[in-house]
Amino acid sequence: SQIRLTQAGSVLLERARDVLERLDRTHREIKRIGEGFSGHLRVAFVGSATYGVLPNVIKAFRSAYPDVELALSAMNNAEQKRAVIQREIDIAVARPSLDDEELKSEPLLQEPLILALSDTSPLLEQQVPRLAALKAETFVLYPRKPRPSFADHILNICLEEGFIPRSQVLAQDYQTAISLVSVGVGIALVPKSVSQAERPGVAYRAYEGHNPGTALSLNYRRDNRMPHLF
Repeated sequence: SQIRLTQAGSVLLERARDVLERLDRTHREIKRIGEGFSGHLRVAFVGSATYGVLPNVIKAFRSAYPDVELALSAMNNAEQKRAVIQREIDIAVARPSLDDEELKSEPLLQEPLILALSDTSPLLEQQVPRLAALKAETFVLYPRKPRPSFADHILNICLEEGFIPRSQVLAQDYQTAISLVSVGVGIALVPKSVSQAERPGVAYRAYEGHNPGTALSLNYRRDNRMPHLF
């Protein structure tokens, strides 16, 4: 004879099916997160990283992982270091890297430095200015703090060329520094990638002399196993 469920049994079966379906959806979602296809990723970056490689990386990431919610914020190295250690962000795009035993660093980009000058600077008459000949120029350095920083990297380059800039202006960040250059306050050594974005009042030139370049890196906690990082 055919066995039929009671009304109560039918309700229970329907609820069981709902639970199993929800569990299956949950399992699939967990698997997607584990495979790096969905979830939430918090990325902080230094201001100069917004020129060149970083926008391309972000665009490629969004295309590859459309279900990942990407939260972006600008921070200096000190802010990034604190935030990534305290798990407020997942990845820090720093220049050149963040030095801490809790963090792992992966190279992202190595690029040369170039001169940023006011577009009215007499130095533009020289095709390739010699860095050692610029010791009397005012150098716009950034960031002002914390130190050591990219500013000290530039000062070390000048030392390799046998001089310390006689006049220095310290700016808090790249945007402020390049604004000062645009109005003729001084000159700056900047990553080559920033020249890809036209800035009114600013011209860029390669220079002759010591040029170790500058690097961008991806930094994250060693115990962060988020698959998006690899």
